[in-house]
Amino acid sequence: MNYMTHTIEPWMPVGATKPKDDIAKIAKKQGWMTLEIDRATQKTTANNLTAHLTPSDIVVHQFPSYLPLEFEENFQNAVQQTGAKFIILIHDFEPLRLSERQNSEREYDLLKRADGLVVHTSEMADALAIPIPTFILGLFDYLTDSKIPDRKLTQDLIFAGTLTKAIWLKNFPLPIKVFGNLPRKW
Repeated sequence: MNYMTHTIEPWMPVGATKPKDDIAKIAKKQGWMTLEIDRATQKTTANNLTAHLTPSDIVVHQFPSYLPLEFEENFQNAVQQTGAKFIILIHDFEPLRLSERQNSEREYDLLKRADGLVVHTSEMADALAIPIPTFILGLFDYLTDSKIPDRKLTQDLIFAGTLTKAIWLKNFPLPIKVFGNLPRKW
């Protein structure tokens, strides 16, 4: 059986949860089971999530869950102790963005002990440089039930994302349309 983790965190803004929600929906549509991780009640132990797993199972974990790092380590260990494969699908990996991050070594160790990785780009795979099977996800979009209007090709550059993470926008030399909340520090 194939399993996709899905972190439940209803208090988070939609922009933070939609990518993980969509991936869980797509996996479920493909016949995968969902392993729900409730951030409000999940302890750092993880045996409650893995008791039913068998050696023929695959668990794709959407990382990070934003639970303590101890949970991430315990969850990976609990899955792998069942003999199931543990694949990490990386949404964000703070050690790549923040130099001298506390606990970075532990976070890299999580990736190194995984049975495989799913990353956004080949550049991300190269930066991680972890010698395990790695799948490049590439560009992905949000699921929607809305009609997507026809668009005409323009020269506009549009950025929609977490502006706090995009400090480069403050000094970007070309005209750009930006969508998102203005960071307090700006």
